[in-house]
Amino acid sequence: MLNKLKQLKPMVKIYDISVSLRKSGFFYIIISSSMVKIVSFASMIFLPRFLSKSDFGLLTYVDNIRNYVMMLNAIGIAVATLKYCAKEDTDENKKGYFIASLFVGIIFDTLLIIITIIAFLLIPFPFSGTKSLLLLMSFMPLFAFLFDDIQSLLRACFENKKYSIFSFLYSFLMVILQIGLAILWRLNGIVIARYIALILSLIIGFILIKNIKMISAKANMPSKNEIAGMIKFGTVMLVGNAASGAILYNETFLIGLILKSKSDLADYGVASNILSISLFLYQSVVFFVYPYFVKHTNDKQWVWSKFKKLSYINAVVMIPIHILLIIFSKLLILIVFGDKYLGATHIMQMLLVASLGQAIVRGIAGNILAGIGEESYNLKINVIFTVIHVLINIWALQCFGINGAAIALTIVYFASGIVMIVHLRNVCRVKVIGNNI
Repeated sequence: MLNKLKQLKPMVKIYDISVSLRKSGFFYIIISSSMVKIVSFASMIFLPRFLSKSDFGLLTYVDNIRNYVMMLNAIGIAVATLKYCAKEDTDENKKGYFIASLFVGIIFDTLLIIITIIAFLLIPFPFSGTKSLLLLMSFMPLFAFLFDDIQSLLRACFENKKYSIFSFLYSFLMVILQIGLAILWRLNGIVIARYIALILSLIIGFILIKNIKMISAKANMPSKNEIAGMIKFGTVMLVGNAASGAILYNETFLIGLILKSKSDLADYGVASNILSISLFLYQSVVFFVYPYFVKHTNDKQWVWSKFKKLSYINAVVMIPIHILLIIFSKLLILIVFGDKYLGATHIMQMLLVASLGQAIVRGIAGNILAGIGEESYNLKINVIFTVIHVLINIWALQCFGINGAAIALTIVYFASGIVMIVHLRNVCRVKVIGNNI
């Protein structure tokens, strides 16, 4: 009888964990993220097949420039919404921070739109059609900020079901509209579809947050110093995330600059799509756990303990996924994108190695450091490794062609991740020792 009870204990524990995760909304986020990736995958299949390789290369180039602009979007205030609203206990304070973030973001994005329109008109681009597409995309930062801010509010209030609905509907609308309007107006249609998807999603988003308890509360607006603190945090996070994101964007920019080939840009654009598949589970988990680490900022023993457990579970899941994707990458490209992109097989396999570095070494540590108040350290590391990445990339592209981009990315992801983990361990160890003295 005792032996039977002992055998049942692991099952009971698994059941209890499952119930706890269900109540916290974890499965809503995982299911939503999975569905988002499925519908996004439909877009990944459609666009390279429907567009000519030259048009898809141009879209990759234009989207990359747009991504540089989006790194400055709303001075990072949407990230501040997630942190400041998550740590506040009263609905009045949460609402005050949310309203403040809206004002700051809208004002900054208005200036950003004016500056980018002027820049796009003056800059000579190497590929024809770039200027008109970029001008058409100029107003996207404002709509994207409003979308991100609503997402942050839903997550900060632990409204995981509404967050999941919001995210999925946007992705679904994006794919359906891009397919329909691309048939009518090709590249211009794709841009128009993105606007319509954002606007419709924002209408849905405002409906979703209307019934949150916090919205009906009287706003307790933060002081000027507190708003300045939000802006400072958002700016630090923006620069850090921009440096981190620039690592990927620099790849595409340097491929266009050094190799000067729309075909290579198209191959890289197809190959890099694998990152949205290989990293989606890790990204969902990180987004789910982030507010909890913010809540336990002062309990460094808890932070380090949970980080180790999370990293172990993440590695157990991520390593097999990446191995399978590497093995079947050629078949994946053939089925999804067609034989004209088979030349992208090797670069996709190498990018999956880099993806593994992001998923199990760099990503979790970096996000936790930001959540527990080490965003300034993240900023320094990201800036340093962004510069290192550019230098390695220039050398690798010249020596190994398009495959050099993946080589540079792999080196930087693993190296920067190790540095972040060591720093997180040191921070947690110092705090734990200090508390015990």
